[in-house]
Amino acid sequence: GGIDFHIKRSIEKGKIVKKIALKDEDGMEHYYQERVSAFKLKDFVALFGAEGLVLQQYFGDYDLSPFDEGLSPRLIMIFKKTELR
Repeated sequence: GGIDFHIKRSIEKGKIVKKIALKDEDGMEHYYQERVSAFKLKDFVALFGAEGLVLQQYFGDYDLSPFDEGLSPRLIMIFKKTELR
């Protein structure tokens, strides 16, 4: 709708930081910041494993391409609940 978003991404103290600036249709400027923890695959395996989930498969994008930590835009994981004894 004619709005330009200006997005800058960086990693700061273990967080992925996304700074977003835009100007709306009325000319008002808006600034937002998003911070999320920068977990790695091993972190998810440990967190989910503590809840009885086991990693089955993982992919690097919505086309289910192989995951490459340095290149993949996403980390898509499939976990399965282990059976209780």
